[in-house]
Amino acid sequence: MTRQKRIFVLLKLLWPALAQAQNTLPAPAQSPVGFNVWTLALAGVAGLGYLLAGLLLWKRSGFTTGARRLAALMLVFACILSIYLLYWTGYERFFPYFQHWWPCLTFTAGPLVYLYLKEVFQEEFSFKEAAVHFITPVLSGLLTMPVYLRVFGWEIPGAGDLYRIAGAPVLLTGHLLLYTMLVWRKTNNEWQVDTNIKTWTRLLARGMVLYTGAFISYFVLVSCSFFNPEWDYGISLVMSVGILTVAYMGLLQRRVFSSEPIGHFLPVRKYQNSALTPAATASIKRQLERLLEEEQVYRENELRLTDLAAYLNIGHHALSQVINEQYGMNFFELINRYRVAHVRKLLTDPAYGQHTILQIAFEAGFNNKVSFNRCFKKEFGLTPSAYRIREGIER
Repeated sequence: MTRQKRIFVLLKLLWPALAQAQNTLPAPAQSPVGFNVWTLALAGVAGLGYLLAGLLLWKRSGFTTGARRLAALMLVFACILSIYLLYWTGYERFFPYFQHWWPCLTFTAGPLVYLYLKEVFQEEFSFKEAAVHFITPVLSGLLTMPVYLRVFGWEIPGAGDLYRIAGAPVLLTGHLLLYTMLVWRKTNNEWQVDTNIKTWTRLLARGMVLYTGAFISYFVLVSCSFFNPEWDYGISLVMSVGILTVAYMGLLQRRVFSSEPIGHFLPVRKYQNSALTPAATASIKRQLERLLEEEQVYRENELRLTDLAAYLNIGHHALSQVINEQYGMNFFELINRYRVAHVRKLLTDPAYGQHTILQIAFEAGFNNKVSFNRCFKKEFGLTPSAYRIREGIER
């Protein structure tokens, strides 16, 4: 059964509860204004979300380019939780400008996590391709606008019906399920041959699953006669744990992708079942260096860890362990380091003076311009063009 069919079947099973939830959502709070223990705790979580968003934006140069999307995710979640808090505490009567926007914001959560992972794994996509993922949030926002304008005294016929569509439980849960599936799919991509990265990705995906599961549980339980409104606090707390797990993994991302053992900051043991002896490790390292330095297999544009392991006649997990332990980096970093060094050599070779930088990059094994420029600048602190100009001037 395909993922799309699984989502369809799950939504079909949940449809009665979700349809009932559309008509049984609690009425606006009319209790006295104020906080309790639950709302104070969740206010602290919202504050933490705003703080993390600010840190990621302020220090974005210290993280990956995907940090901006991670910051946006934390900001979106903090705003959603703030809207919930206004409702629970009764303060929404004083701040009516925010109360209708939580569905629109919820629709952005899945795309932000998914596109963050695509950037982390260096998958190329255009602005137009990224924009497609935000069509649903934009449509939800447009459908919300008529009911929002009531705050300013503008009465638009059908505003309530449009808003019910914008925040329909079946649309919200279906959308979140779709993106949770897409995020989970990333646990099976080519980067997952590295144990560090595999563990990191799965923990992040589980955070998304936890968030989505808690979100869906609210709409299922609210349609039940035994539902206790105070459960809403607990559900929101579970959602908070899910989103904060995603955020924490994002903060660790650079360290994990630099092959720092994930056990340094999480209670996991890496390579605990490895049968590699020190002698075997040294032998694999020697053979690997011969392949890279003498045969220059890194110049193969589609080279993968499994291909390199096949050349060495060993398992790819064993090779990943040797690279992590002996070089302090992952497979992609090691191969790209050799490729960048090769590019650097050719840029100063008069025989390649008429070649474009991109031609030289492809010659060295890179298969796209974006990853090449990123790797070169990371290694030498200059763009390839600036490096070539500098070398030409110095000569």
